[in-house]
Amino acid sequence: MRGTEHVVTVKHTSAPRFPSKDDEARPALERFVKDHGRWDEGSELSLRALAKTLELGRWPQALVDRLRVFATRVNAMRVRLARLKPEDE
Repeated sequence: MRGTEHVVTVKHTSAPRFPSKDDEARPALERFVKDHGRWDEGSELSLRALAKTLELGRWPQALVDRLRVFATRVNAMRVRLARLKPEDE
């Protein structure tokens, strides 16, 4: 969307999200990762890295399929308003 002085960009994203540290499902997730010998890939479970692993299929498919039990899909939208640059006018 564009006006005379500003432009708006909208970005839609969809990514897996895992239980946070205060979520009651978190201990089960951590136990799952440890039981499958993947805990050493980070000293603390990185939810961002875990989501990327899920998206990129870095682990064996059977393990990825079981990991999905802990994930929910979160859709997000980011709206940014920026002033037009003189060369864009």
